[in-house]
Amino acid sequence: LFSASCSQCISGADCISASIATPCTNGERFCITSSIQSNTERNVTRRCSDEPECRLNHLLVLDCLLVDTGSQGFSYDCHFCCSGYNCNKGPQIVPPTNTHYNRTL
Repeated sequence: LFSASCSQCISGADCISASIATPCTNGERFCITSSIQSNTERNVTRRCSDEPECRLNHLLVLDCLLVDTGSQGFSYDCHFCCSGYNCNKGPQIVPPTNTHYNRTL
């Protein structure tokens, strides 16, 4: 069973730029980056993910594609699933378009 290798970190400034790939376990085939903005604070996490979570959470709001342009001035909860070696590495939040999770897989 194929497992991905993803950047993995939990919040903090280091997570914005985290870019070291770590092998995933449990057959997790996707990487996910979450960016949650509340008021003036933004929390970024990067980790491994599986297909059910990606199907549920990936890019529910198109405005999420703008998160790399800076603070949006509103609260948001954005999750980006991608496939490919270390596709969720920093410093960008939105992974390369050609790696985005596609629910038709």
